[in-house]
Amino acid sequence: MANIDKLVQAVNEFKKSLNGQTISIHGKSYATVSLRVAVARRVLGSALDIVTKIVHIDKESVVTQTDIFIDDKHVSTGHAEENRKASRINMTSALENCETSSCGRALAFLGFISDGIASAEEVSTAIEQQDKKIQSALK
Repeated sequence: MANIDKLVQAVNEFKKSLNGQTISIHGKSYATVSLRVAVARRVLGSALDIVTKIVHIDKESVVTQTDIFIDDKHVSTGHAEENRKASRINMTSALENCETSSCGRALAFLGFISDGIASAEEVSTAIEQQDKKIQSALK
């Protein structure tokens, strides 16, 4: 089966799997990265290769790049950045969050999306950061 056929099959299966599996944020439905990976892995099996690289890491931030390959052919790239001071969880898990976000974006660019490119985790983090800025400004 050609790469494009495998990808179309995987995206179609993902779309069928969305019922009740999304998170609603501000009226939009977002699929979790774990759902995206699970469906992609189930349909594509060992033809799917997800490779994440650390682009930058220091005491303040982490940047990762995830490349996705199907049958050794590059099909997508996703990037993410996490600030360690952005949330309590990022203080200890910024690298893990960043890897999850870049993987989710790479899968979204392939068509594993429900209502937009951003993953549920990315949207939640952005809302959290925005709320903190507003609260700080009001003090």
